[in-house]
Amino acid sequence: MNLAGATLTALAQRAGVTPADVDLWLGPSIAQCSYEVGDELREHFDERFLRKRDHGKWELDVSGAVVADLRSAGADMARVCVSAVDTFVDRAACYSYRRDGAASGRMLSFARWM
Repeated sequence: MNLAGATLTALAQRAGVTPADVDLWLGPSIAQCSYEVGDELREHFDERFLRKRDHGKWELDVSGAVVADLRSAGADMARVCVSAVDTFVDRAACYSYRRDGAASGRMLSFARWM
C-alpha cells in the first residue's frame, strides 16, 4: 500500500529535505492483538505484519506496516516515534468504532509544517 512512505516522500520533496530529515510521530492506533481482520484485508499486507488466529481470522500490525513503509521511503528510524497506546483497549483516552460501534466519538489527527 505504502501510503505513509509516499506521503513522506512528497512532503520531504516539497520542503527541500530528504525523508531522513523529517521527524515523525505515529499517534495512538489499534494494536495488533486488538485488530482482527479477514482474508479480504489480509491480502493487502505483507505476511510479516499478520498473525493467524485459531478461528481463521488474522491479527494485523498496522503500526508495523506503517513503520516499514516509512523505512522504505528513507526515514531515519531514530526520528520515528510510535505511540504505544492501543485505541481499542484504552477507553479513557481513545474512541474506538471497532469497540463501541456507531455511538463512538471521533478523533482528529494532524500534521504540522515547521
